[in-house]
Amino acid sequence: MYDVQSVMDNISNNIFWFMGFGAIGMFCNWWLLFECVKLGFKHRTYSIALFATYFWTAHDISFVLQWHTWFVEMDFWVWKLFWVNILLSVVFEVFFYYQMIKFGLNELFPGLPRKTALCLLFGGQVIALAVFWYVKMAMGGDPMFLSIMVLTIFACPIFAIPTAMRRRSRKGQSIRLNLIYIIMVFGIWPAWYITAPAFQSVWFIALGAGTVVWCLANILVLKSLPAYSPVIEEQNPQGAVAVS
Repeated sequence: MYDVQSVMDNISNNIFWFMGFGAIGMFCNWWLLFECVKLGFKHRTYSIALFATYFWTAHDISFVLQWHTWFVEMDFWVWKLFWVNILLSVVFEVFFYYQMIKFGLNELFPGLPRKTALCLLFGGQVIALAVFWYVKMAMGGDPMFLSIMVLTIFACPIFAIPTAMRRRSRKGQSIRLNLIYIIMVFGIWPAWYITAPAFQSVWFIALGAGTVVWCLANILVLKSLPAYSPVIEEQNPQGAVAVS
């Protein structure tokens, strides 16, 4: 895994590069979340796949609730800033859930009564939180959430193509989202590379490259699908829901 004190020393000794690349990654994180919420309201749907929402929310809530670790025990100013960043992410995730409840219950749980669907939706998040902590502990505890955050980044793009093919349009998705994702990888991966030898391995670099390639594949698929129009869906809910 990695040693916490060594990570803090490596960041402090390379603070200009870490903060530079980290700022790119965090800015793209907020931009991505904003775009997802905006698309959700525009297309009257949800943009982030349910699994990714579960994973992101479990990660972010867990990180925020460990404020004592970051502000008292570790007392590392960079991770205090990171806590603020993650707290803002939780706010966006509240909107994700609102959009799933308002627009997506029938898509997520077709044919089920609303109360049953809501129980399944939030029950799934509770299970996801337990699974998240199991995985975290299996990864050696991951005391600074460095390793598991990388997995949260990869968790979203892999669902874009199945979602687009199921919806037969760009509903809830866009090429811009994937471009933001690619830029985010080019920010976070170099920042993490600085922190510890564990993030300088071939496998870590390959995961970043694979995420970029996957996003490029998403772009190709989305380009082949028509743009989405909520107006057409309202006029003809059983027929065409997209426009070229």
